[in-house]
Amino acid sequence: MDNVLKMRMSEGAAGFGIYVMILEQLRNSETYSLKYDAAVMAWSLHESDIDLVQRVVQNYQLFQLSADGELSSPWLSAVMADHETRRAKLSAAGKKSAAARATTLQPPSNKVDENKQPPSNKVNEKKQSGSTLVEVFDEQINKEIKEKNKKNTNQPLLEDGDGVDIFDKDFISRIGKGGGEIFNPTKHAIGLTNDKQHNFDCITSLAAAYNMTADQFTVLCWATDGALIGSPRLMALLAARKHCQDTGFKPSFPFEYFMSKLKNIA
Repeated sequence: MDNVLKMRMSEGAAGFGIYVMILEQLRNSETYSLKYDAAVMAWSLHESDIDLVQRVVQNYQLFQLSADGELSSPWLSAVMADHETRRAKLSAAGKKSAAARATTLQPPSNKVDENKQPPSNKVNEKKQSGSTLVEVFDEQINKEIKEKNKKNTNQPLLEDGDGVDIFDKDFISRIGKGGGEIFNPTKHAIGLTNDKQHNFDCITSLAAAYNMTADQFTVLCWATDGALIGSPRLMALLAARKHCQDTGFKPSFPFEYFMSKLKNIA
């Protein structure tokens, strides 16, 4: 990322902001590329300095322009290709696991009570369609939640994630009350991996900095699609944290504050 550093040294925070917003637009494109026109792109970014946009795109080898004017990012293309490969592997693994579980759920004999309706197997039906990375992440979280509930006779803050709206006002209020284990990265490491596509470090450090609970950390991971790099919500979370650092703002209720910054982002 030396080229990014050079660009920041020359163009400052404004240039870096342009770079990140262009990456976001490319990420939202099905082909991870866009037809390039500096004036149109500047307008879409609400940037009045067209020359700044041109310099960021053309002067620092951060992007590629094809002969027919298609703009792309080699770095983003490589990241997303790796992501799609991993997603395909997880999908295949999910189907294989679902098939194995379906086999073990077969009745012990061929006798069938005609008056008895067969049990619903909606969970396996869902998994047979292939698990996305976020579904796998949710499954890991739900497993830990259920284990924790077995040991806790009190009403748990978090229940099974199926059907839970993490942006529901009452849900956020319950989690924000701060019950549960105080966040400790060495104790609560669910979902933490070295996967290049998921930047859990930023959520880990944010949760530790604001003394969040394990439940609050879990919900932030949910809200950012498993800390998916390039996710609009993850970028909004980082922007909110940077604002707090730059201005010295200390929210009275950090969890509720950061969740409010993510609520209206698709």
